[in-house]
Amino acid sequence: MENEFLNIINLASFSFLLTLVLVTAVHKIKQPHKFKKILLDYEALPIQLTLKLAKVVPFIEFGVIATAIIAFALSLPLVSFTVLLVLYGAYTGIILFALLKKRSLLDCGCSMSTSEVAVHPSYLFVRNLVLMLLVGVYYISAQQTPITLGQWLVGLAISCFLLIAYSSLEGLVENQSLINKLKVKHD
Repeated sequence: MENEFLNIINLASFSFLLTLVLVTAVHKIKQPHKFKKILLDYEALPIQLTLKLAKVVPFIEFGVIATAIIAFALSLPLVSFTVLLVLYGAYTGIILFALLKKRSLLDCGCSMSTSEVAVHPSYLFVRNLVLMLLVGVYYISAQQTPITLGQWLVGLAISCFLLIAYSSLEGLVENQSLINKLKVKHD
């Protein structure tokens, strides 16, 4: 029973994280100018490096997805864990830089929305720490036991629930940022 539960948790966390990376990569490819502008606004790197990085980040994300899936299929959870942790760690580092500069930021695509509402980097930082924690949950729950069809289905259902909850939370944060912005203008 414990192995079944761990397999479900492993599948749910893995599929949620990969879906989130896929959504952000597609968002960045669909709106490259918006992503470039947002990345420039972070002011974390020199302008020329930022412009070059903005072009390759979506493809790096696709590479992370491919590497993680291949490692998952080969039962190499350490590889999947490492590439996901490095990706989310890099994003968290950039957000931490903005947090230390006390700036409000536009989210670079992880919110799965096209909103252009600036949020406080402390929220983005905490969100990314939670995502990094989920990467750890994926690794800790990795098993060497076969995964049944039922476990796959339950894991994917939980992953869908996580995506809905994540998207809803992002929408609430954006709404709160809009309300705060209106309060400032009104006062």
